[in-house]
Amino acid sequence: MRAAACYLMAVAVSCLWGQPRFRAQSTTVVVDVTVTDGKGRAAPDLTRDDFRIFENNQPQAITAFEAPRSPAGSSGAASSEGQPRAAPRFVAIVLDRADLEPVHLKTAVDAAAGYVAKTSADDVVSVFSIGVGLETVVPFTNEKERVIAGIRKLGQAAPKGVQTASDRTQAQSEIRRLAQAENRASNPAIADLLRAERLIVENTMWMQSGFQARAMFVALRAIAQSCAPLPGHKTLILFSQGFPPTEDGAIALAAVIDAANRANVTIHVVDPSGLAGQGPATLFSADQSTNTVTPTRNNNGGRTRRNTPESVNEQMSQIAQMAPGDVHGGSSKFDWSRKLGLDREHDDLAAVASQTGGMLIKDHNRIGLALEDIDRDLGATYTLAYQPKEGDYDGAFRSIRVTLDRKGYRVRHRKGYWAIPPGDQVKVTPAAAQLLAMAASGTLHPRFTPKLYGALLFGVGGDFALPLSIVLPGDLSSLTKSDRNYTADVTVVLTVRDREGALLDVTQRSIRLNLPKEQAAEFQCSGVRVATGLIVPRLESVDVEAIVQYSNGTTGFARRHLDAGATGMRPTSLFLTDSVLDGPSTAMVDHPALESLQVEKFTFALPRTLEFERGARLTSYFGVEGISLSRPASDLELKLVLRQGERLIGRLPAPSLFASPKFPDRLLCLAQFDTRDLPAGDYLLEATVTDRKLNTAEIQRAAFRIQ
Repeated sequence: MRAAACYLMAVAVSCLWGQPRFRAQSTTVVVDVTVTDGKGRAAPDLTRDDFRIFENNQPQAITAFEAPRSPAGSSGAASSEGQPRAAPRFVAIVLDRADLEPVHLKTAVDAAAGYVAKTSADDVVSVFSIGVGLETVVPFTNEKERVIAGIRKLGQAAPKGVQTASDRTQAQSEIRRLAQAENRASNPAIADLLRAERLIVENTMWMQSGFQARAMFVALRAIAQSCAPLPGHKTLILFSQGFPPTEDGAIALAAVIDAANRANVTIHVVDPSGLAGQGPATLFSADQSTNTVTPTRNNNGGRTRRNTPESVNEQMSQIAQMAPGDVHGGSSKFDWSRKLGLDREHDDLAAVASQTGGMLIKDHNRIGLALEDIDRDLGATYTLAYQPKEGDYDGAFRSIRVTLDRKGYRVRHRKGYWAIPPGDQVKVTPAAAQLLAMAASGTLHPRFTPKLYGALLFGVGGDFALPLSIVLPGDLSSLTKSDRNYTADVTVVLTVRDREGALLDVTQRSIRLNLPKEQAAEFQCSGVRVATGLIVPRLESVDVEAIVQYSNGTTGFARRHLDAGATGMRPTSLFLTDSVLDGPSTAMVDHPALESLQVEKFTFALPRTLEFERGARLTSYFGVEGISLSRPASDLELKLVLRQGERLIGRLPAPSLFASPKFPDRLLCLAQFDTRDLPAGDYLLEATVTDRKLNTAEIQRAAFRIQ
């Protein structure tokens, strides 16, 4: 809905302001460049010839160029009769209702409303809020009164989120209280109980903090992707007090930055909580030479760190220089921040601002003036475009550098982009796209093969579904060992391609493994199962691939081919399970593809693998497209047989037939059989569908093992 709304807005904008001066092709890279002089003033008189642009240090030809538009408050009238006006500026105001304390929410609302009141009549503004999820308060519009009313309405709303700022403050207070009580306890048993209680509160707080951070990243990514169809420059201003770093923040962070850069969205982050320490206000911007966030008005480093023992000052200095995925002394940046209590609530959001060419504004008691800095930036922004000389989409990060021939100016722009094929970036993060590129180029070098099971079945909406089960091997060497647990972050990327290799669907799952030592033996025996799925538009033969990567870099790869019939009467895959539930089960459905396992009044459990215990009663399910129950029974023959190698074991009872409730040309076939008389070994179930009238037949097979 959000993407559709933005697309319709883009159409309306094109009609009102005319087409943009250049239209990007699929391989075009668009870069907004903010240029100011030594005093922070805009440089409005530059030309295309003043700029040089480099990708991976290779010079690129500038194929399109736009100078800054008129400053805010100008009329924006057309230069002459019949000439289209310049494309408007799009500004998204986003308020973080979870991490803004009520008193600071009011500051943010007042500042945002004042900023909108001063925007140009041509500027198009929207308002969003982020709590548990993303809420569109006011869609893009140039009706200032409507936008301001929406912002004011948010000022009256209560905090909302998986974890709010007050929730986190209360949890931190409780943790300190329990820690003090634990230190004072003279009885070791009482101290152990207090420690256990403290750990419960601490782990709950960090888990909820991770959920809330994920909600923030998903929301920002959705806004950026939805703004992609809009022409020209887009600005997102996020009001947030920040949040602690998260364990899986690096992947989600890269996804937000990638989406913003692809959509040409600059993200500015404003912390309205005011000064936390002494000294003048701090305005952070992206530093071109170091690709880090550095102060431009003072060198005090921003907010004063609290609860920092002097004995670990040097250690904390080292941790502050770590990237999110770096490891120091066996611990990640997240681990050290959690252990040492570092005040690093702005790390992730600072990276978003820096890498998209925006600013982080904090320790500032006059937020209105800070927003004026952002608005001046909009009047100092040039838009450049180029077509990369390197045309392959290899999933790697490509750096962008812009220089000026004139001296005495500062430039700020996004730092690069991930070379992800068009369309793929919507469903996977840049990190996952790199895994896909490595698999395609043969540089993945997997160390294990996960068990991959799936079936191509009728989807519930007319499409076709691939419910999938991936079993990760129980190899403890891929996990990180601590005093009590084995842990690992696991990324699973699944793709489905047609016979020509075209990508039909891709999905990504992130899993956090945290195994107590007492569960290690069970893990080694059975591994871990991941149930998910993919969606394809039509019934055809496909190849499914699974890529798995652990946080220590260990990778795995598996591929499975699924056949579909080639004639007008086409059967789906032959699905087998040993577990059938009466009635629908919403608990088993966490992906739309898994809904295909709900047939008639039954729900089929997705098995880990096609390995079953002797004596299990197995249920087979398949569908046939292109035929219905209204056909004469003499025209159709369905036969199920069981084989072991070349030997025919016997013919099974005919399947029960059901008509698809929504699609009359689809037939559903169910059959059950007992395995108690089958010795251990490998078997093949074969389903043959024959149309006697057309003299055609299709066969589907499912291999399974009896243990």
